[in-house]
Amino acid sequence: ESYIRNHIKRVQNKLFKLITVLSIRLREHDKSKLEEPEFSLWKKMDEEPRYPYGSKEYKEKIERYRELFKMHYKKNPHHPEHFPNGISDMTLIDLAEMLCDWISYKDNIRVTEAIEMVEKQSNMNQNYDLYINEMVDKYEEENRKNKIIDITV
Repeated sequence: ESYIRNHIKRVQNKLFKLITVLSIRLREHDKSKLEEPEFSLWKKMDEEPRYPYGSKEYKEKIERYRELFKMHYKKNPHHPEHFPNGISDMTLIDLAEMLCDWISYKDNIRVTEAIEMVEKQSNMNQNYDLYINEMVDKYEEENRKNKIIDITV
């Protein structure tokens, strides 16, 4: 019985840490868009019409605002462009935020296409447990620096 209770507690602690990391991502998502110089550039870009994902006009607009996107990708690890090897370098946390980001746009690619893209571009045999532990450690350290209290279950 004590083994089972300890196992449950360990899983609950891991899940709580995962929730903590996701909560931070929730709070921090795309904040750079609200800060200069990104803010003014997004505002300018949003004055133009939105085009269907992948269309000629869409690609031309992306090219016109290439510097804005490079700046944004550099600060936001939920974009494959943030990493040298794209999706292959992303953690499960990055992927989860990326998928939420992609499917939040009504005019963006469909969910199934997004998932297929991730499966094609990533090595699905990666040790994701290691990634989660690394991310949790990173955010716990960040929390300590920012004096955020970590309450375990």
